Amino acid sequence: MPSTNITIRYYNVFITKNAELTNIDFRDFLDYVIGINNRQKGEVILKKMKLDTQMRNASDRAFTIADYRIRKPKQGEKYTDEYGEIENDIFEQTNCVYQHTEKLFICEYNYYGAKINKIKEYFEEFLPAATTSTDPKWGIEFIELSPTHSIENMLHARDITKLNIKLNLTSNQIDIFRRNAEEQQEFTAQLEGNAEIREQVHGYLETTLQEMIRTRNLFGGAIRSIIFSKGKDWRNNPFHMDAIKTLLCYIDVESDLFENIIVSYTDRNGNKFENIDLKHSKVLSKNISCDGDSWEIITDAIEDYYYNISNRLGQGNHQNYPIDHILQNNEYPF
Repeated sequence: MPSTNITIRYYNVFITKNAELTNIDFRDFLDYVIGINNRQKGEVILKKMKLDTQMRNASDRAFTIADYRIRKPKQGEKYTDEYGEIENDIFEQTNCVYQHTEKLFICEYNYYGAKINKIKEYFEEFLPAATTSTDPKWGIEFIELSPTHSIENMLHARDITKLNIKLNLTSNQIDIFRRNAEEQQEFTAQLEGNAEIREQVHGYLETTLQEMIRTRNLFGGAIRSIIFSKGKDWRNNPFHMDAIKTLLCYIDVESDLFENIIVSYTDRNGNKFENIDLKHSKVLSKNISCDGDSWEIITDAIEDYYYNISNRLGQGNHQNYPIDHILQNNEYPF
């Protein structure tokens, strides 16, 4: 059987009470949901889950979520005019592993399957909804694990050789600056640059965006780029690193204004990374190979990658988030 390459993404997952994290293990919640006969909500269902005896660690869980397609494709035979309806329902799978000691939710990412927000909405359907203002509000929070090449790494980089920022000026989010001012201040506090450098960089970004909008009105076209590169004569034209890093602190990588933000840099350990896209690398993700495409084989491969290949990538990350509510089993909302 040919191998299948998949992308997996990493999250920490918590059940919340009034927007605060609880100690409820997501494993217990999964065991509850799989035991419900009528567990389909809309087009989504927790389709299958392995028995604990099928897992490397009996406390972990492996399962597949089916997202049924409202608009089904057609069926036919190659090289003929045959054209017909598919009788059965069609669904796309998202295969997942929950590693309970690290509160890690590792899920397959593909274009067609249910994305993390849809999975969150699905699972929250099984928590009690508040009916009065005094009822607790239960929820589920998936927290993205940051990749090793996050913006923090850029701020501590030994060297940056190129920065390429592509903007889409047709975006409704036309503000170039971070909406979270506290996050911006947290980043700039890590730099050595003074207040004058920050003011100049802020002014540059503001003026440059306004000029781009004016040129779009004159020349048309949606895309504009800001490119910084040392060039061939880089010894005589070094970057002013504090200014470059301050620029990275200011821009809002989440905004639809940005098509991509590509950085070539050398980290503090001297390892060089080429063409890292900050826009599309917010969530820690890895590509792995599977010996088939069934949900059992894919979740086996995810398990194997976590325990045997990646040296337990993501371990310890959940400790960054303090638990606010310590609940007993009889207080669980399911």
